[in-house]
Amino acid sequence: MNNPKDLIKFYINFEAYRLKVKLNKLKSAKLRCDDFIELILKKIDSANNNSIDLLPADKYGLFECSNGVDMLMPDSKMVLSMESMLTEKIQFDSITSKTLPKQSRTPILIDNLNFFLSNNQFNNLNSKNTSSLTLCPYIPPDLVGTLKIDENVISHDELESKYSAQFKSESGGHWKPKNCIPQSKVAIIVPFRDRDMHLRLFLNHMHSFLQKQLIEYSIYIIEEVALIPFNRAMLMNIGYNEAIKDNDWDCFVFHDVDLVPEDDRNLYHCPYYPRHMSSNVNTFQYVLPYKEILGGVTAISREHFEKVNGFSNSYFGWGGEDDDFAERVLYHDLKIIRYPDYISRYFMLAHKKDVPSKQRFTLLESAKRRFLTDGLNSLNYKIMKKVYKSLFTWVLVSFDYPNGENNE
Repeated sequence: MNNPKDLIKFYINFEAYRLKVKLNKLKSAKLRCDDFIELILKKIDSANNNSIDLLPADKYGLFECSNGVDMLMPDSKMVLSMESMLTEKIQFDSITSKTLPKQSRTPILIDNLNFFLSNNQFNNLNSKNTSSLTLCPYIPPDLVGTLKIDENVISHDELESKYSAQFKSESGGHWKPKNCIPQSKVAIIVPFRDRDMHLRLFLNHMHSFLQKQLIEYSIYIIEEVALIPFNRAMLMNIGYNEAIKDNDWDCFVFHDVDLVPEDDRNLYHCPYYPRHMSSNVNTFQYVLPYKEILGGVTAISREHFEKVNGFSNSYFGWGGEDDDFAERVLYHDLKIIRYPDYISRYFMLAHKKDVPSKQRFTLLESAKRRFLTDGLNSLNYKIMKKVYKSLFTWVLVSFDYPNGENNE
């Protein structure tokens, strides 16, 4: 199935079927959204060449599909208008992003499709033995929705025993489904220090959570040596750098160890734009603190993480690095997208609050001047240990503190 037309048709049919899109008639257009899906497929069939170019979703006309909420869209506004294929384009001209509610977050069906095709998901199958395996469903069939958070802490030995059937002694927390070919290869990067109880709770919750999603993944615990202020952002850069040495990951989820998802429909994939996964946290009464926040749990593709030069390495102590990263994303003409509120719910494990950094506001003021020089391309660190344990890959690292003193 290497013909671009076939790939696009498969993807759109797959989305429409999996999400069971049931939509009302539009007040502002003559076509129903489900009719429009059928129209797109017909237009693809009638295209006279195999080169079908798609632009980012915000380059197409938008139209509203009421009651069309699904798990892959930020809200019920679906971008389906592939205007280069439509002779009926005029029907959608009057429905643009300006006519949508201000709070609407631009949906990303076409963006997901672009990303899907750009990663050659099907073409990559040619090099594999696929005689008995099919592609894993993008949305697994056994998801239940709201999850119960188990706060019972068990030992590392008990954890390894619990998951012994899925992981060998030196797996490094790497897992992939055996009965289908995963559509996503995801590295979970966790900055860490002095949170062993949280780590055990995190591992117990996340392995069962991720395996239900039928993705290939590994969990990387990136630990900073003691004696200097914690640098969360640099640890995430290091985690990225070490993870790509192990596997050809196409998606990275940067994940605080004290946050666990409360809904298994919160899919750990990377869409076209960076996704703020943890937008509704219990300690904030499940309300987004502010629009530009991009902390806690964030999913981003390898392409885009390298495009924004990763995180800043300058933030020692608590706070500021996530706002800096949000500015980097927006500066590079990317968008921050989120799942619906009822899906992006996270439970924050109890812990003592860290002391905020006094330098964070000064650093944020100068952030834009450092985007191109402070990040992945300026990363300097030393690996003290890298151990492939059963349930995670542990990386202990050392780096210089800004005052010139070495932390070794």
